[in-house]
Amino acid sequence: MSTHRIRRRLYDVLETANAGDRISRSFDIALTVLILANVLAVALGTVDSIQRQYGAALASFEVFSVIVFTIEYMLRVWVAIEAPLYRRPIVGRLRYMASWPAVVDLVAVLPFYLPFIRIDLRFVRLLRLLRLLRVLKLGRYSKSMQALVDVLSAKRAELWSSLTILAILLFSAGGLMYYVEYPGQPEVYSSIPQALWLSVQSFSGNSVATPVTTMGRIISAVISVLSAGLFALPAAILASGFSERIQREIAKEYAEPVDDDEPSVDRG
Repeated sequence: MSTHRIRRRLYDVLETANAGDRISRSFDIALTVLILANVLAVALGTVDSIQRQYGAALASFEVFSVIVFTIEYMLRVWVAIEAPLYRRPIVGRLRYMASWPAVVDLVAVLPFYLPFIRIDLRFVRLLRLLRLLRVLKLGRYSKSMQALVDVLSAKRAELWSSLTILAILLFSAGGLMYYVEYPGQPEVYSSIPQALWLSVQSFSGNSVATPVTTMGRIISAVISVLSAGLFALPAAILASGFSERIQREIAKEYAEPVDDDEPSVDRG
C-alpha cells in the first residue's frame, strides 16, 4: 500500500466517522471515552483521600493518555494535507497547526511536557488546570457538539452584538450605581470595579447590596428588568440558529433528486 493511501485512510479514521466506517466509528468512541475519563481523573485527583490512595494509578493513566493524545496530534498534522484546505505539504501543515482544533489538541498535552522546562512551579500548577481543556476535543467526535459550533459560527454577529449591549449595560449600571450610592454607603460601593461586581450579582438575582438612595433603587429596578431580557437574548439567538439548522437538515434529507435525463415538456 502506498504512503498516500495509508495517509488517506488515516485521515478518514481520524476525522468524524462516516456512515458504515466501523473502524473510524470505533476510534471516535474510544477517544470520547478516553477524554471523559481524563476529565474525571483530573476531578478525582483533587480529592485528597483519592489522591493519596490512587495517586500512582492516576499518574500512570495521565502518562498513557498523554502518549495517546500526542500520537494522535502528530498523526493529524501528518494527514492534514489530505484536506482541501491544507493541500500544500509544509504551508498546509503549518496552517493546520494554527487552526482551532489543532491548537486545542496541542494545549491538551502541552501542560504535561512543560514541567520538564525550568519555570516557576506555581505557574506549572496553574497550567495543570489546562488539562481540563481535553474535554474540548469532544467536539471532533460528537455531532451535537459540531452542530453547536456551527450555530455559534453562523450566529456570531448576532451573539457579539447582544454581548456588546450586555457589557455596555453592565458598565453603565456599575458606574451609575457607584456615583449614586457611594455617598450613602462608601464601604459597599467603594469603587467602580466593586460596583460592577455588585451589578453582576444584581443581574443574576443574587445581589448582597441594597441601594439606600431613591435613584439607586430606580437604577437597580431598571437593571433587573433589562437584564432578564438581555440574558434571554443570546438563548433566543441560539434557539433560532438550531431551528434553522434542523430545517436545513430536514430539507436536505427529503430533497428529491432531479433526473437530468428526463426530457422537458414544452408547455408552449
